[in-house]
Amino acid sequence: MTTTARLGVVLAGLLASAQVMAQETEDVLVRVNAPLTVREGESVGTAVAVNHGATINGQVREGLLVINGDAEVVGSVGGETTVVNGKLLLRSTAVVNRIVTINGTVVQDPGAVVRGPVEHRSSVEAGSPFRVFSFFFWFGMSVLMLAVGLLLLMLGGKQVGALSGTLQREPWRALGAGLLAWLLLPLAAAALIFTLVGIPISIAILAFVLPALWFVGHLLSAYVLGGILVERGLKKSVQPGWALLAGLVALQVLGWVPGVGGLVVLCAALFGSGALVLVGWRRTFSSMAARRQQPVPMPLAGSA
Repeated sequence: MTTTARLGVVLAGLLASAQVMAQETEDVLVRVNAPLTVREGESVGTAVAVNHGATINGQVREGLLVINGDAEVVGSVGGETTVVNGKLLLRSTAVVNRIVTINGTVVQDPGAVVRGPVEHRSSVEAGSPFRVFSFFFWFGMSVLMLAVGLLLLMLGGKQVGALSGTLQREPWRALGAGLLAWLLLPLAAAALIFTLVGIPISIAILAFVLPALWFVGHLLSAYVLGGILVERGLKKSVQPGWALLAGLVALQVLGWVPGVGGLVVLCAALFGSGALVLVGWRRTFSSMAARRQQPVPMPLAGSA
């Protein structure tokens, strides 16, 4: 069986498992490294925020889970409200049932209604729903990244090779370009949103350009890291698909390390997206310069 066929079998199994997981998590609102908000009048089944805070002005019917962030409840939460490494703020109009905090605290305003028990824990217990959900969420994101990465390698292998070469030769320039892009693009989106014509552009930057830049940048860093790790370990070149798989596994596992996991994920996105910006910038301006240098055709003799 060829390398491509083996990767296809592995990917098919992962996608089948991910499809089952997706069917079990319908009506789940998830935000990672971004604020979660349920507006007044809105209703969701389950809300999950990771590495950021959550604000519930509407209704969460089945449960709320916030990891590494604060949760503010103004509306209602049915089921269980769980906060890990954060603070639960219950405003005067809040109505919640059972509360579980793990390395967290609860601040309850007068008038807030708590209909169930309040449980404080110092650590996550083995076999808890939190660990089960965290594993499946991590697994699903890993499957998605692997599938998209393999698709990019099949459709644009040469472009991926050029990007990875730039990242390996000029890592610090790539980092600088990434930092500059993540500083200027949100500022541009914020400025454009105040103009009628610029509103669609601003929405496109915030909803599509920045997430795509982060996602593809993370994949590019994983591809480069995987190639370095595998080639140094095996002392020989490796197929691009295996390099991507090794890099994704390394980054996804490192992302779980307390204290440094978030920094590793952030650096991977910055380095990779910076390489994308750097190569795109250079190719754009080189093509413009080439057009300027093209000779202007001389008029034919005797023409009017």
